[in-house]
Amino acid sequence: MDRFPIKDDTEFDSVMEEIDRQCQQRGEQIIGRELRLWMEFCKKYQLVVASKVSTAHPAQPNVYTIFNFENHIMNWARNRYGTRLGLDPSWGYFATMIKGDAWLVRVPMIMGNVSLTVVTDIELAQPPNILNLLTMIKGLTPHAAHLLTEEEVQSIKQMFLVHFDIHNLLVRANIASDSLAAIAALDLTSGAKRVVSDRRELGAARFDALQAAEKFLKHFIQAKGHGFERNHVLSELSKTATSSGLTGAYDSLIADAQTSGGSRYGEKSHTVPEVVKALDAAAVIGRNVMAQLYASSANVPLVSTAFP
Repeated sequence: MDRFPIKDDTEFDSVMEEIDRQCQQRGEQIIGRELRLWMEFCKKYQLVVASKVSTAHPAQPNVYTIFNFENHIMNWARNRYGTRLGLDPSWGYFATMIKGDAWLVRVPMIMGNVSLTVVTDIELAQPPNILNLLTMIKGLTPHAAHLLTEEEVQSIKQMFLVHFDIHNLLVRANIASDSLAAIAALDLTSGAKRVVSDRRELGAARFDALQAAEKFLKHFIQAKGHGFERNHVLSELSKTATSSGLTGAYDSLIADAQTSGGSRYGEKSHTVPEVVKALDAAAVIGRNVMAQLYASSANVPLVSTAFP
């Protein structure tokens, strides 16, 4: 793009009023409106970017670039709706192990084809269509970024792609927000936030992993027009899903994700690495379910080759 399509504040305000009016006419809620405004703005001008508000490129009067336009949009929305917005601009989160501790990783909303990269200098600015995965790790310092091992980086990359595929397919295939698959994705985020926050939440996070795996499998069975037993036994659900057409080997993933209902009540003790492993297993099950149901019909390429 030789010149950014917006030249001054007057033109920007006019465009934002138009986009916001369209949102109102569609009956969209105010919560999260800033993200809808950003998405519609990107569509209108065919911008290919990831949602990553940057303090390095603040919004300035009558100055509009590919680097700061998102800040302009967020400021416009905050001035219009204030605290009624209240939404995190992310599809979800997952937990990863770094130096023996669990860290939270954000899965941002992405419009268009954004390239993913890993650069240990997390303070180095990237073009809007390039996302440095390490900047998605909540609270990661520049020093800690340089200490990451190759094994840790590969694990983060692998699970980021798994979670991105899940959310990308949910969006692109227009899966209902109250579907079992969509709720399973919320369970994954819930479990990730719990495992990094408080050891007293480990049991609940462990149960979140079970619930996510269970709901993904039930979603597959339901999508194939079959019924399922209402229990928490993943091995039985896996057999039913397999007989309904799900392909792949799931025994080890099932073993990692399975736990008893008593986990959420503290009847069993759990470790942080165990819970993260269970959440990862549930996510891989979910990604396979979603890919086999929707990847071809939604014409959504999976992002297994997103990194150079």
